[in-house]
Amino acid sequence: MTVERAESGRCREPEQQLRFAIEQLADQLCVAVDGEFDFKVNAESCDETTEKLQMLINFVLDTARRSLGELDERIEELEQTATALRRERYVLDPLIDQMPNSVYFKDRESRFTRINAALARRIQLTDPQQAIGKTDFDFFSAEHARAAREEEEEIIRSGRPVVNNEEQEVRRDGRIAWMLTTKMPLHDAAGKIVGTFGISRNITEHKREEGRVRAIVESSPDGLLFVDADGVIVITNSATERMFGYAREELVGQTVEVLVPEGVRHTHTERRRTFVREHGSRTVGAHFDFHGRRKNGIEFPVEVGLCPVSLPEGDFIITTIHDITERKHLQREFRAAREIQRSLLP
Repeated sequence: MTVERAESGRCREPEQQLRFAIEQLADQLCVAVDGEFDFKVNAESCDETTEKLQMLINFVLDTARRSLGELDERIEELEQTATALRRERYVLDPLIDQMPNSVYFKDRESRFTRINAALARRIQLTDPQQAIGKTDFDFFSAEHARAAREEEEEIIRSGRPVVNNEEQEVRRDGRIAWMLTTKMPLHDAAGKIVGTFGISRNITEHKREEGRVRAIVESSPDGLLFVDADGVIVITNSATERMFGYAREELVGQTVEVLVPEGVRHTHTERRRTFVREHGSRTVGAHFDFHGRRKNGIEFPVEVGLCPVSLPEGDFIITTIHDITERKHLQREFRAAREIQRSLLP
């Protein structure tokens, strides 16, 4: 029995040392519970198990210390980002709300997440917040709303914007407006497309004015062209189609030299550029006789009038073209008659 007690006492001694070391480590770890990791634990024991436990705890503390440092850096970055975002919103929010054009943001289901004051007035809301969660179906005709939804679904699918699209907008009360619209995909911080945003400008009055101009252009008995500063035809009329044999779609977008005989096209281009350079937007016209070339290649005499104008879209030259084939024929007959008359006189 005495031997057993002695052996038992010797067995308890390492256990007591280990228990004492663990109590030391536990006391030191209490500091870590309060978020303080900038220390190392140290047990007063040379026991191998205690040393390994001490190393393990110090490793965990070191890892926690590094993680805490990284977390502090991340928090600081987030605070800086939040400050920058608040600064941007301080500038952008008033700008968006004061814009005369309609600005809107939508989610992937084409529900409004934000609109500005201009759009709220356009759809007869007293507060922009009233549009949140609603769609175009709540404010516009079903046909217009479906077209807008399909367009936005394609933007989200492809990631490609729609720029300067002229669209006829029909509201639920039947009123019609023309809008010049640009829509783009809306990305989150990770680059994922989360919706769309757009800006629309009311061009209804511009379209009305354009309609009046087109009516005047169409009523002209002579050929009439609107040519931009690069010589490209942007507007023409039915008289020009009949005179030259081209469909309107074949002329718009082409340079005016398509109506000029091939042999003098280069010369005509230089003369046109000189006229633009010297006259600019001054309303100083010019008239001259020239030869036109029909689609079938036949050349015929024309009288051309040029009048430079300056419009909001840019500088243009209004060109009038009068077929003078009959006049030239009568002039030749008159000269021939005069020659006969002279030959008969003594």
